[in-house]
Amino acid sequence: MSEETPTRQDRFATRLGLFLTAVGVRGLSRERVLGLVGMNRLHAVEHIAVGVAGIAAGASRRGRSYSGIVAVALLAEVVLGLLPWTKDWFRDLFNADRRTTAVQLVVALVSLRSFRSDSE
Repeated sequence: MSEETPTRQDRFATRLGLFLTAVGVRGLSRERVLGLVGMNRLHAVEHIAVGVAGIAAGASRRGRSYSGIVAVALLAEVVLGLLPWTKDWFRDLFNADRRTTAVQLVVALVSLRSFRSDSE
C-alpha cells in the first residue's frame, strides 16, 4: 500500500466527519434531526466541530486516532446520558434524550470497531 492511499480508518473518519457536520448544520435550525437526535445550538456546534475534525483527520491520515477519540468521547456522553444524577443535566445541556443516547452508543461502537480494525 502506498503512503498516499488512505486507510479504511481514514475513510471512516472522513465519512463520519461529513455526516456529523451535516447533522450539525441541520441541527442549527431543528430540534430533532433524522427523527432521532435531539438538538439545540450547543449540540449542533459540537457536531460541526467533531465533524470538521473528522474530515481533517481523514485528510491527514489520522483516522485511527480520530476513531478512538470519538469512541471514548461518545461512550462518556452515553454514561452521562444514563446516570440518574447526570441525565437531567445532560438532557438540558444538549437536548439529548434516550434516543439521542442510543444513537451515540451505536456511533461509539462503530467508531471503536474502526479504531480496533486493521488499517488497510
